Amino acid sequence: MAIYKRPNSPYWWINIPQGPGKPRIQRSSGTEDKEKARMIEQTLFAARGRKSSADILCGVIRQLMEEEQVDVPSIPLDEIWQAYERVPSHNASRAMMSIRRGHLNRFLEWLKDRYPTVANMRLITESMAFAYSDHLSDETATGKTYNAHRSNLYHIWKCLQRRAALTSNIWETIPRASEKDSESGRAFSTEEIDAIFKAAEEVDGGWWYAPAVMALYTGLRLSSIKELRWDEIEGGWLVHTPTKTKAHKIRVRVPLHPMVCELLADLETWRYDEKIFPWLSTRKKEAATFADVLAMAGINTDGHVTFHCWRHTFRTLLAEAKVAEDAAKRLGGWTTDIHLLYNHDEKQLQDAIGALPTMRS
Repeated sequence: MAIYKRPNSPYWWINIPQGPGKPRIQRSSGTEDKEKARMIEQTLFAARGRKSSADILCGVIRQLMEEEQVDVPSIPLDEIWQAYERVPSHNASRAMMSIRRGHLNRFLEWLKDRYPTVANMRLITESMAFAYSDHLSDETATGKTYNAHRSNLYHIWKCLQRRAALTSNIWETIPRASEKDSESGRAFSTEEIDAIFKAAEEVDGGWWYAPAVMALYTGLRLSSIKELRWDEIEGGWLVHTPTKTKAHKIRVRVPLHPMVCELLADLETWRYDEKIFPWLSTRKKEAATFADVLAMAGINTDGHVTFHCWRHTFRTLLAEAKVAEDAAKRLGGWTTDIHLLYNHDEKQLQDAIGALPTMRS
């Protein structure tokens, strides 16, 4: 082992060998004090003598950093987003930046409530990141939602790692979740739709009603509905590029259903933002969730019943109306046969079997 200085860092760094043929681990000591850095190096050397696992060494580093480096300057929690915006390498669209800011704010709200003494990025530990990942899982987030939170927080920490004097990216070891659950939802029945709409009008001032109507008649994901802008309404059509498919330049054009036209006319009377549903991006943590709406409507939420089920409902209603498969794919922005997983029209299958001739011996 050895300590050394890097030209672009004020701190002493530690060079940790892992054994023959293995790459060395290089970690910042987080201190400008050479004697303190030497003490950390010696502690790591002693740890390596007992167990050579790189994971054990990194754990010792993190423990020492948490205990010894409380006073190391870092980025205050309330300044994390502003610092990230100034990083030229974030390379994200306006829509993605809005999503990342929402994910960061949600994490910071949880952090301040759970760990009120944490004042800056340097004091947020890996154990806190794991606790938050457990919290997301408990909140019944889908695999894709969970992974999006993890990925966006990981990216923010990666961009700010040097500026915030972080010894590691706490989100790096958080495992990804399976994303199969987002495709295993179901369609709402006509009775359930009526019950959900009634509950949505009553829960928390009724602000879930409008997004639900938009989802039913456009098939848009909640992430897209949050970002919908008034300038995407063009002469009786909704023209939108979903964030999820932006990289593939997939744009959906959906004619506006009379229910959506009526809804937009009402919303426009008190329009105050470029977004159609601005409250979805600024809701407080104590605000009602869609799960609360489902509960009031008496909907059984077993089997990943979430807001995404509106997309399943949209595809199923198109099938029941005998809309051609090509048209259904264009309306929903599907480019592969995955849209078949959203079609729950069993009558279509029953009619197909019923059309077979009866053969008797």
